[in-house]
Amino acid sequence: MSASGFSLIHKTSSGDVDVTGGTSFAWGVSNGVSTLTFSFSGSLSAGYYRLFITDPLNDVAGNTAHQMQQFYEFYKAAPADINLDGLVNGDDLQFILNNWGQNITGRANGDLNGDGTVDGDDMQFVLNDWGTDLTY
Repeated sequence: MSASGFSLIHKTSSGDVDVTGGTSFAWGVSNGVSTLTFSFSGSLSAGYYRLFITDPLNDVAGNTAHQMQQFYEFYKAAPADINLDGLVNGDDLQFILNNWGQNITGRANGDLNGDGTVDGDDMQFVLNDWGTDLTY
């Protein structure tokens, strides 16, 4: 656990990787609502992540009575994982082929580079990420 009470773990097929370094956290309470904001210098790679939060619970004398730990999991998709199933495969390629040449926008339609047309540039995203498996 990091000294700040937060740690960020990237869950990979070869084990857990602590990526807390380069991460900053801000914890605040306003009008009874707690918010947690974190930022990462650089970019997080695609995959599953687990954010741990540890808060000391103090007794009336201010001594730490015990620690409360919570965790939250989130997923960052690979750029070409159009259907968000954790895999880049023929299912994602099918989105590109079904909408080939159409002037449509949105990742769900296969326009991965956001230029408004499903074409070879979008196909290149799928080819670059082909075989990505983030389902572990």
